[in-house]
Amino acid sequence: MPPEKFSFMDVFGKVPGHPHIVERQLGTAMLDMMFTGREIKTYIPVEEVAKKFKTHFPELSSNIDTLLQGELERIEQKLSLFHFRIAHVLQLAEQNTDGKTYMADEDAFLYYDGDSVALTEAQELKIKMVAYAINRFFTDVNADLFKKVLYMQPIEYLKRAFAGYVYEKQNLVLTEEAWQRVVEIDDIHVMRVILAKLIIDDISETDDHNVESDFRKAMLENKKIIEKIIAYMDDEQAMNEVESFIDKN
Repeated sequence: MPPEKFSFMDVFGKVPGHPHIVERQLGTAMLDMMFTGREIKTYIPVEEVAKKFKTHFPELSSNIDTLLQGELERIEQKLSLFHFRIAHVLQLAEQNTDGKTYMADEDAFLYYDGDSVALTEAQELKIKMVAYAINRFFTDVNADLFKKVLYMQPIEYLKRAFAGYVYEKQNLVLTEEAWQRVVEIDDIHVMRVILAKLIIDDISETDDHNVESDFRKAMLENKKIIEKIIAYMDDEQAMNEVESFIDKN
């Protein structure tokens, strides 16, 4: 089938460098079941296919053209219906400003790359507020017990504590890549920041579960988010901005 017939499904392709989270792996598997071969780039004209079949199966030569055409029409109808059902997804994918793509929070934090996928001011503020909360946690006299864990234990202990929070406390399902990235962390400050965020969410009574769960997943799947958090923690202007926002609200 000519590639232009199903090229609209490229929107679901894995973007190099973007985290391929578990939920989207399941979606990809479902697409593969519905449209086997959708990622094959080689195109062989149907006339050439028919010719090859007639050469190898001469007893079916009178029916080959009809069979192939019927199968192609069936797949095209299936593609047309799918295209109609995902029209709103395609519209969102085509929306951009100044060459940047802006997404809803869940996907924006997951796929932010500092280039093609950008963050809105509100999303940037969200990251600054997380950085502010972690800074406050590190200086909070009421968090002494947790700080002893963070500052008196070796990095391997912190990684085991991290696994406990992810598995038992917050039921996060992470990709193998995310786990491997944590295993490879050798900067204890980075590990403290990650664990601090998990602890804050666990003890916070005002935690919006869905919003914070999405952000935790993005923070662990997309290393650029944790990098931004740490950068904002050291940015006095950004922290003052958050304080001003809190005072006004």
